Amino acid sequence: MTTEPAAHPEIYAAGTALLEQDKEVANAEGIFAQALTNGLLAIAAHSIADHPAAAVGSRSLPPASKILDDLVTAFDETGGVCSVPTSEEATDLTPTGLVRLGYERKVAVQTDQLRDALRRTNAPRHGRGAGGVLTDHDIKALVELDAHPALRSLSGRYVDEAWRRGQVEDLNERARAEEYLEFLNEDERAHRLENVPVPFGAPSDDVGVPLQECPVCGAEALIATGGDEMGYGIAAGVCFVCSYQRSDAIAHEMNLDAEWEVRWEHL
Repeated sequence: MTTEPAAHPEIYAAGTALLEQDKEVANAEGIFAQALTNGLLAIAAHSIADHPAAAVGSRSLPPASKILDDLVTAFDETGGVCSVPTSEEATDLTPTGLVRLGYERKVAVQTDQLRDALRRTNAPRHGRGAGGVLTDHDIKALVELDAHPALRSLSGRYVDEAWRRGQVEDLNERARAEEYLEFLNEDERAHRLENVPVPFGAPSDDVGVPLQECPVCGAEALIATGGDEMGYGIAAGVCFVCSYQRSDAIAHEMNLDAEWEVRWEHL
């Protein structure tokens, strides 16, 4: 028999990141309810002793509206906001460094806003009304839950999304450059390769980045348009032959790969 935790912070993160990008995406109301429920389940399991959300493999879990009520019962509510403890000491960043403040840090759960959002989204979630009812305030209240230590999953999600987006954009750019290269005959390719301009020198004492090999046409004709981040001769740039453009994100990824290769060699 497999047992799974009641809360799935990754579902909260995926749904919240998607809605923050586009609150009118298809089935936005259902995504909102699913993300909110999983976020609240994680917070309740962390903060309320013996809460059903803490039961691993539980088949009967409370809906988001009930969890909001449970949080208010446990920690009270003022002005439509429930301050949920985190078991972490509050700190403040001062010019002299991080200062401990001597009291527990709490996360504000916008209970009124979230209850209202659940009421407004109920009909479209069950196919009984039009969508498009989520507001920026609803999404903001959902995002703010991530400040609780039971979640803190959005930053990792954003990093993953940025990485995937960069990879997709590079694949599309390679395909474009390959298509462009097909229009160039051998004489034109050779002519361009013979006339690759010398890379511009960088300011101050930086010697600049030498020509790099293009991953599309294979020519040593990729002229740097950015700096050499880690000293491996890898930078963003554009190929003088096939016009492929390497982005800053891809150059950064290549530099990280080169750094790991060096570290593995010295293990």
